[in-house]
Amino acid sequence: MRKRPKYKVRIYDEAHLVDRGGFTISWPRVVFFGLAVMVVLIGVGIGLVWATPVKKLLPGYMPPAQRAQTEEACLKVDSIQELYKVHQAYLDNLVKVLNTEREPDVPDTAGWALPLVPDSLMVSSEIEREFMKKMEQAGYIIAVTKEYEEQEE
Repeated sequence: MRKRPKYKVRIYDEAHLVDRGGFTISWPRVVFFGLAVMVVLIGVGIGLVWATPVKKLLPGYMPPAQRAQTEEACLKVDSIQELYKVHQAYLDNLVKVLNTEREPDVPDTAGWALPLVPDSLMVSSEIEREFMKKMEQAGYIIAVTKEYEEQEE
């Protein structure tokens, strides 16, 4: 049989340079004291729950009627919260749309547009040609093909 190692624990006061004492302990005693401390802490925890009103706050100790009311209240809160999120998103979008100083969400792609071509095979009317001339004179850019402008009735 071999000898088990023993550990020395010394308490030394460095402020006064005095040895205050100490003790020697072996590995089996460390395990025993560790288990004893754990049993005491678990016992204190069980005693607190059993002897104090803390048990009313734990989820498993509620009376069935109170538990049902609590679950119903949680479901109502969840549904109200979802409804609030939907309405808040609507209001956020409304504020965003009504804000005239905001930056556009998409880049300006008007310059990338292809030139307009006639929609039909019909010749444009005099009113349409006059409208196009007025719009060009007013400074609006209207891209149409030359063939479309030169058509006659």
